[in-house]
Amino acid sequence: MRKALFILTMILISSIAMANDCIFFVKGNQLVPSEQEKDISVKKEILTISLQDNGFTKIDVYYELNNNTPNPKTVLMGFEANNPYNAQANFNPKGIHPFIHNFSVNMNGNIIPYSNAVVEYDIPEGFKPLDLKTWKAEGEIFEGSDYQMLQNGDKTKKYSYAYYFKATFEPGINRIIHSYNYDTSYGVGQAFIIDYMLTPATRWANKQIDDFTLVIRADNTAKHFRINKGSFNCNDFKLIEGVGKCRDTKYCDENWIEFSLRNGAYSYHSNNFKPTEELGIYSCENIYYEFENEKEPLKLGCTYDRSKTFVWMQPIDTDFKVRVAHNLPYAHRGYVFTKPELKTYFEQFWWYMPDPNYKANTDDFTEKDNEFVNKEIQKQ
Repeated sequence: MRKALFILTMILISSIAMANDCIFFVKGNQLVPSEQEKDISVKKEILTISLQDNGFTKIDVYYELNNNTPNPKTVLMGFEANNPYNAQANFNPKGIHPFIHNFSVNMNGNIIPYSNAVVEYDIPEGFKPLDLKTWKAEGEIFEGSDYQMLQNGDKTKKYSYAYYFKATFEPGINRIIHSYNYDTSYGVGQAFIIDYMLTPATRWANKQIDDFTLVIRADNTAKHFRINKGSFNCNDFKLIEGVGKCRDTKYCDENWIEFSLRNGAYSYHSNNFKPTEELGIYSCENIYYEFENEKEPLKLGCTYDRSKTFVWMQPIDTDFKVRVAHNLPYAHRGYVFTKPELKTYFEQFWWYMPDPNYKANTDDFTEKDNEFVNKEIQKQ
């Protein structure tokens, strides 16, 4: 037991030391005017965030924006994409973010061309391209960390990449469809980290979203995650497809909403939505522990493919560990276990959702699923 406690202590020490270590690629963001807008308001927004197993997050947004004037109005708009961290990404003076892909904007049925630029980071009044003849990227990238700033003599600035375009709004309702993919961030404590900026939407004339819908999707996959509670409650979310459940919970003395979602989607709707916080979607932690005293079994958490969480207890039979490992991908798909030891083991987890209609097969297994199924666990 003392040996187990020592091992646990070493794990916790290393976890704390690495708590701030993450591979952070980029935050999602609203399409906003480059400066505070006085005439055009957001009447409707449907934001869809798709959690995927391919290392990317998919963003799709539908906007209805109202030009309250009797004449067409052209607005410079777009969004800032913050500089990566710990991603070994070199500065790109063309303003193209290294981890954003397939960016597109369609306005009133027409594809809108866009430009890129390097801009000063997080300026509330809007983004403007920086003069890179005077501002140069300085710093170095080593051991996986990015330490780059823009420098002009003894002055320094943080920078972002901007995607921007001129949009001409006709009087009345204008419709914009916007989409892109980006590399999903992750860290020591999270298999995936998805941050999305909501508050920039207040830069439009009505300083709110009159009719807002958030959809979180997990198509052809199972995801166990939490979001920052903010003004949300579990009851605010409706399961609109697939199988899922949610609960209000606490983590590190903070309030969260926890989700277990398989092959489906949750939806949140609000009228007169005034975002005061950003949205964070985090996988449930992949290292954690519980013990009352030395007589209680230790519980160590593991993540087998940066997307799913489970626990095994110490001490535990090594052969049973192998059986758990081989059956975990099936458990996440809802397989109903008949063998008592596996049934008892998986039913202890809140995220497990048995599905009598699921027939075991490997057709939709990811590469990581297959690696884990075939992995041999060495006796400790």
